[in-house]
Amino acid sequence: MPGRVLPALAGLLLLCLGFLAPCSLAAQNSHFLAIHLLDSASLPGKQKLPGSVSKLPESVSTSTDAQKELEDLLQTLRADGYLQARATITSQTSDTTHAELFLGPEMRWVTLHAGNVDEAFLRGAGFRERNFLDRPVRPDDVVVMTERLLRYAEDNGYPFAEVRLDSFVFTPPPSGEGPLGVEASLYMRPYRLIILDSIRLIGESIRLSPAYLRQYLGLREGMPYNESAVNAISSRIRELGFVRETQPPVVQFFADRAVIGLYLAEVNANQFDFLVGVLPNSAITGKLALTGEANLQLFNTLAIGEEIRLIYRRLQAGTQELDLNLVFPYLPYLPIGAHLDFDLYLRDSSFLERGTDFGLRYSFGGQDYLEGFLQNERYVLLNPDTASIRVTRALPPNLDVGVNRYGLAVQRERLDYRYNPRRGWTVYLRGSAGRREVLQNNAITAINDPGEPEFDYATLYDSISGSQASFQLSGKLGWFQPVGARSVFHAGWQGGLLRGGLLLQNELFRLGGYRRLRGFDEESIFANHFHIATIEYRFLLGQNSRFAIFGDLAWLEEQRLGVNRRDTPYGFGAGLDFETSAGIFGLSYALGSQRGNPIAFREAKIHFGYVNRF
Repeated sequence: MPGRVLPALAGLLLLCLGFLAPCSLAAQNSHFLAIHLLDSASLPGKQKLPGSVSKLPESVSTSTDAQKELEDLLQTLRADGYLQARATITSQTSDTTHAELFLGPEMRWVTLHAGNVDEAFLRGAGFRERNFLDRPVRPDDVVVMTERLLRYAEDNGYPFAEVRLDSFVFTPPPSGEGPLGVEASLYMRPYRLIILDSIRLIGESIRLSPAYLRQYLGLREGMPYNESAVNAISSRIRELGFVRETQPPVVQFFADRAVIGLYLAEVNANQFDFLVGVLPNSAITGKLALTGEANLQLFNTLAIGEEIRLIYRRLQAGTQELDLNLVFPYLPYLPIGAHLDFDLYLRDSSFLERGTDFGLRYSFGGQDYLEGFLQNERYVLLNPDTASIRVTRALPPNLDVGVNRYGLAVQRERLDYRYNPRRGWTVYLRGSAGRREVLQNNAITAINDPGEPEFDYATLYDSISGSQASFQLSGKLGWFQPVGARSVFHAGWQGGLLRGGLLLQNELFRLGGYRRLRGFDEESIFANHFHIATIEYRFLLGQNSRFAIFGDLAWLEEQRLGVNRRDTPYGFGAGLDFETSAGIFGLSYALGSQRGNPIAFREAKIHFGYVNRF
């Protein structure tokens, strides 16, 4: 950018004669470096070494090493305020290099004044006069400060600013011995203020709202020009999965206005995939059972960068789940977005779960965000076994429950390629707290025992009724590390904790299956507290193809009405994903063991998958 040449540093160097005087170079071999120290009158031995140089170098290997030692020594001295320091090689033999070193006076700041620089720029650059009070005059300090001033100017509407040092005053030491005092002032010329006029899409026609693009890039029309935001455009565009750059952005300046031109093209980011599981069902029919999952994910359909996701799962016989997830990255005229998730879960006609999450999300770019949300869950008991309840006078494991929680969620992702990463990590953490209440079921409270008609079955709720505090924590971590050219080691963790009164089975986390604890039937394991550690070796066959060997080890706790147990199930297996012109096909084979039971190969879980991006 114009104005980046620092006349300040040039002024210092011109005033300090000999600063750039080169050392005489020789190409002879040498093993000993003899440095003769000179004072300002060129008389040897009358100057002391500064504290930064405790001892002059003596032993070197070659004449080239001697030259490098001298250059390093001069850099150290000049960084300690000896700006006139110079060294000259006077003679060389096969085993010795002789050099003279002239230190010159030590220069120390008396002060560096703010000069004509506006207070806002000084604060933005972090300038403090006390930082230059009685300190060695170091060129790097001057460069850093002027660069900060220029950077602040560039990010606040002045991309053509100029900064330099001015009004030098040199004060000799009073007694003739000691450092030379230096006093100077900052001088800044910001030139004209530049305002961002517009962002224009050049080249291919793509569906993308200008309002969304301005919010996402942090470049709003009418704001002062921001050089850092402009430089970050390419990296921010790469974080979007549905567009790409065809060439770098360009900036055109017209008087006091700036126009940014972007060359963007759409990419195939929408995704449809399904997963079919083949599971033994010997306990019921002796035949195989099928499970399935279908996932439709759409990006930027409304041209505002939104994400729409619809998931349907058939987990077991009579068990189905429907999940609708909507993410709007920015609300109108606000720097935050919104997230809505609706989940409907039916468990083999025993209970129904309705869950709704609504959150406001602040995006840090890419997949990184911080979200505050409201969570509402309602569990409805279906067809309670009134005959059993009448006899046992005990409530079933599943009951009607209402839960309201407020919470925070954060996600960070640093992967080199999201769909088949070789390197990077992901973090997702979520926590919420609120109230839960067990609701009475009319079918249960209406039970009448002819043998004891005075017994009120509503009293069964006495020990668990009422509003109770409830909190939930969950998280997921992933780490990917390349091993050699085509191998990747993956380690991961998933965990969750649910607390709040005497819990019921239908409130608990549901584990097992391809997504969470492989080697077991889909969502067949219940827990209120669990940890799952995963290790996986992947051999990459292509950008979206791999062969993997994996293992999952879990620790879980199930504390609920009538049950208190712990277990350490584990699963292991192998998988293959391979890409074709029609999409990505996958195959997974997994075995598992729980409660100390031996591994049964007849109970192996096999999953077939397909992914298509369009």
